[in-house]
Amino acid sequence: MLNHRKYAGMGMVTDQLAGIGAEIGFEVHARERWPWLADCAAEAGLAFVRMGEFIWDLVEPDDGRFDFEPVQEWVRLLAERGIGSILATPTGSPPDWICSRYPRIVPIKNDGASYGSATRRHTCPTSPDYRMLCERLVRAMASQFAKQSSVIGWQIDNEIGHPFCYCGLCHRAFQQWLQRRFRNINEFNFQVGQSVWARSSRSFEEIPLPTASSNPSLQQAYGSFMDEQIRECWGLQRQWLREEGVTAPITTNAMLLWYGYDHEKMYAPLDIVTGDGYASPQDTLYSNGDYPGIAFLSAYQRGLKYGQNFGMMETTCTTPSEGGAFPRPGEMSYWTFCFLAGGAQFVHYFRFDTSPAGQERGCGLLQASGAKPPIFQELKQLTSRVKPLTSALMETSVPTASVGILYSNSTHRSLAVRPMIHEFTAPFGNGCTCHLARHFRALATQNIPADVVQPGEDFHKYRVLIATGLVVVDVALAEKLAKYVEKGGILLVGPWLGYLDEYAKQWEIPLPPYLTHITGTERIVTESYTPEEAAIEFVPVHTTLPRLIIASVVEQFHVASTAEVLAHFVGHPSGDHLPAMIRHRVGKGTAYTLGCFFHEDGWEAFYRSFLAEFGIRPEMAVPDGVHCTKRVGPGCELWFFLNTSRKDVEFAWRDRQIHLAPRGCEVVRYDR
Repeated sequence: MLNHRKYAGMGMVTDQLAGIGAEIGFEVHARERWPWLADCAAEAGLAFVRMGEFIWDLVEPDDGRFDFEPVQEWVRLLAERGIGSILATPTGSPPDWICSRYPRIVPIKNDGASYGSATRRHTCPTSPDYRMLCERLVRAMASQFAKQSSVIGWQIDNEIGHPFCYCGLCHRAFQQWLQRRFRNINEFNFQVGQSVWARSSRSFEEIPLPTASSNPSLQQAYGSFMDEQIRECWGLQRQWLREEGVTAPITTNAMLLWYGYDHEKMYAPLDIVTGDGYASPQDTLYSNGDYPGIAFLSAYQRGLKYGQNFGMMETTCTTPSEGGAFPRPGEMSYWTFCFLAGGAQFVHYFRFDTSPAGQERGCGLLQASGAKPPIFQELKQLTSRVKPLTSALMETSVPTASVGILYSNSTHRSLAVRPMIHEFTAPFGNGCTCHLARHFRALATQNIPADVVQPGEDFHKYRVLIATGLVVVDVALAEKLAKYVEKGGILLVGPWLGYLDEYAKQWEIPLPPYLTHITGTERIVTESYTPEEAAIEFVPVHTTLPRLIIASVVEQFHVASTAEVLAHFVGHPSGDHLPAMIRHRVGKGTAYTLGCFFHEDGWEAFYRSFLAEFGIRPEMAVPDGVHCTKRVGPGCELWFFLNTSRKDVEFAWRDRQIHLAPRGCEVVRYDR
């Protein structure tokens, strides 16, 4: 029987929603092949299988007529082999006949063209037809599977939210949303800056949809509107599932770090955070297959529910594309243990089977021919290692770090539209998160734990709060940061702090807004330089801070008489000895203002010195290339040792010798 339970700090979970799982697209295979697929899943040691996100055409063959018998058969085959099921509601990809019969559900691009239906996620969140179709399908599915004990979890939709829709329904709803928010059309024109280029509207009914070249404040407003539409549209599915009797945990698999909706608010009513993050080498700072990148993804997910464990719903076990290469031997295991070390309760791979046809043709672990590649044996060995840890993974979590790095969806959205400088530029609009990842990596490479903190979190949990690159600051966030310092917090702020308000409009008061009395500074100007333009150095003044080369941004300040200058700029075109770092003591705490960005290796040196002032150092000394982290619970501790190097490493720790092969991991358990 499925045993649901709650315990401190974890939210609703199940005893079975832990360990190793994988996706199987049973619907793309002949029915006589299903028992073999289930046998292979059992041989591999999978604890559960996710299914169903793309089966709308299978389960609703005609308007309002449902047939869940094939899904029941597949769930039964898995259950007979002791494998649980996670059911995804298949609302992310309506079949062609539905799109033809209900054309208003298909989204429109911001150039007026239709996305069509030959893709996925081709749905408008504002459409009443789409919401009706979703409710009908989700309730029917829940009524069939709510009481089945082998269904151990539910996933709402699949990678919710993209693309934004610009149809007539969304346009009118946006205008109504703006009217509720601004009430007066003149206030809207003023706050959003529509008078520039004579774009002012005479009524809310005249307000246009934004385009790619539109006013960034109008784009920011539309992003906020879409955020609410997305969370409301797909958030309703949780309500429908519960009303139909579902008691298993409900989640959704976010595209991690996508700016399109506020993940903190989306996950608030859900039971566990799960995300999709492919740890294969890529040219990004948070998804390149090394420990700091995976640790950043893990910290981001932990932060969405303020320290709770999370699950990886999709991560790498196969080729990235047809004809590509599988992960190298040991990489899949290494990535998995990195996620487990970072607070994952389970790791679930995409994907176990291989689709022989269609858009995902050739992507999978088991080959369409039936062949089992060498990585199949690695998966078997991995599941056998993780299975004995299952109860400990449920009972332990990553302790709150001393250092928090503040994330803001509003800042992320604004920088995705207009990044302003190279530092905030990255693929898919992820300049904000890449910027934060630089700071996180500087700590992770030194084995200094850090959390990624959401605006709704209790800041006072952290000895040091880093708020660098926080471009958008509203009054409420400014007041919360001020109280954090006044009550004893150590706040580090950097360039562009509070440059914009929530409407992506520049503040017309001294900067940083509502925080000048906290920082002891008033910003004059923010500039960006290349090394060819100016060789600027950060030079400490009577402190242990390192002397560093500036990477790009430099700010100039007025400094209050109550503040102390800790470093100067040398080589600045306006002259030497401009203040580069300022300390200001307020109440029981201290604010530090850093007026520049460093190169990545400069951040490591800076934080090594800066955090040592507060007694924040690596948890333990380990050889170069080794990372250690721990999870703590009421009954035990789990210590993870991960070797990022390409050579064997051996060292003494407590009562034992730790030996790590290249890309190896050892987990040490201590019972309390």
